[in-house]
Amino acid sequence: MNMKKYRLIFSSIFLAIMGFSCTFGAQGADQAAGDSGWYLGAGVGVSTESGLDGIDTTLAGYGITSSSTVSGTPTAWKVFGGYQVNKYFGVEGAYADLGQFTINSSVTPAGTGTATWQPNNVWSLSAVGYLPIMDQFSAFGKLGVAYSNVNFTYSDTNANAISVSNTTTSPLYGLGLKYDFTDHASVRGEFERYQNLGDSSVTGQSSVNVWSLGLQYHF
Repeated sequence: MNMKKYRLIFSSIFLAIMGFSCTFGAQGADQAAGDSGWYLGAGVGVSTESGLDGIDTTLAGYGITSSSTVSGTPTAWKVFGGYQVNKYFGVEGAYADLGQFTINSSVTPAGTGTATWQPNNVWSLSAVGYLPIMDQFSAFGKLGVAYSNVNFTYSDTNANAISVSNTTTSPLYGLGLKYDFTDHASVRGEFERYQNLGDSSVTGQSSVNVWSLGLQYHF
């Protein structure tokens, strides 16, 4: 794990949020509670992969002839925080674990293999746009970048073994709905797509879709 890169991503998220806070924080006094300010939250959901069916090409690069299937809709979770500039715009940083996918392979010479593909350290920074629908209900969309670490492990009955990891910076986008129970507490459901995580020649590459439900607290 490259901790220098993680510290760089975390610092970038913090500085970006601080910059928006300093620039727009004075607007808060003129707006209704919940329309601007800091917030923190957490969410949990499920994830699906899109592209790991190409893992046999990755294994071929290691000299393994295989026919593989991918299974599982693992649990994904995240913690997030940000600054809402006004009722229409904000910036948000997050840390997520997208779960672990299982791969089962038939290999040549005759045998079987098992593997795991795990995007378990994902930092992100996104711009968030809000569309108020009614007093307490709004839709939102996000567009940003994600810095991810993907771990891939493989072993088979022919004594082949692989354990590799790869870090990638890639696009992130999402859509969601948010309902404000009070001026400080909200619930939100959202869809996010983390595009092209991993490396096709090292760990295998896939986009990951996440559906989640989260709670958010406005300061």
